[in-house]
Amino acid sequence: MRKLVWLAVAIVCVALPTGLLLLVLRSEPSYQGRRLTSWIEDLSPARLFWNWNSIGVAPTPVFARYRSSQANAESAAQQAVRHIGTNGLPKLVQLIRHDDSPLAVKVLAFLKKQSVVKLKIYSADERRAQAFQALAILGRDAAPAWTEVLLDEHLSLKIRQSALLSLRYGDADAAVLPLIACLSATNTLIRTNAAMLLSSFGYNAKAAIPALLSTIGNENDPAVRTVFADALRHCEPDTVVCLIRSLMYDPPTFRAGAATSLGLLKQRPEVSIPALIYYLDDPDGHVRESAVSALADFGPEAHSAIPTVLKACNDPKKYVRIAATNALAQIDSH
Repeated sequence: MRKLVWLAVAIVCVALPTGLLLLVLRSEPSYQGRRLTSWIEDLSPARLFWNWNSIGVAPTPVFARYRSSQANAESAAQQAVRHIGTNGLPKLVQLIRHDDSPLAVKVLAFLKKQSVVKLKIYSADERRAQAFQALAILGRDAAPAWTEVLLDEHLSLKIRQSALLSLRYGDADAAVLPLIACLSATNTLIRTNAAMLLSSFGYNAKAAIPALLSTIGNENDPAVRTVFADALRHCEPDTVVCLIRSLMYDPPTFRAGAATSLGLLKQRPEVSIPALIYYLDDPDGHVRESAVSALADFGPEAHSAIPTVLKACNDPKKYVRIAATNALAQIDSH
């Protein structure tokens, strides 16, 4: 008897706020007589939600198992989401924003464990995962919703990070615009992870290059600058341009390697040689050595570099002076 009483109390605790929510959301878009929230229950996201329980440990996806009989229902749900389109964005954003209170978490856990009454209930994490899947189905049309969630400083970092992770497993074409917006976010972690995701999309994210270039110069955090530089390298399809940017933004080891690569490639001398001349004044001696050696690889084509190479013959570092002397012999062979 006592168990039934507690069950009744739990049902009331869930039913009251649910009823109030339904009253507020009478205008929720629908398709074929079913509301959007009903349709997205038939979606089967690859990752139901992300487990953030361990501090200092990367979040892990919690998987859900689905029967093959759900395939037709999921296909119909995808069609419904596409039909509702951008009219459903406000509702989907609302589902993403919502989080369960501590009391709601306990009540939901109790209701899911009991076997007296079978109820179709979802936690805020599960609803959020459904909303993320619906946004993914909408593709580029969902960009405003992704951007709104990701840039909302009032939302918990857990929710915003979950949104970023969900974008990672979607289509690059749909993810790039929201990720570009995140590059100017005030939260360092959001900026960094957005750049890392753009980097993972490679050339498919080349539309982000102007935004990366405009933000990397204003980034004061060295670690974030390194991630931005990495994104620039991965997103740029032009090898020579990529190496020149590496000379500009990467740590010394990468800069030295970029200079050496420009010399080995010997392509686009009209842009490669001026860049190498400029970095003969780099603060790092190994970068200067690599730059002067790369100019040597261009041979007589690098004739305009002779005055700067002559200056490098008096460099404080002996290995730079030796490289400069050898470079003069190769550039001015007469």
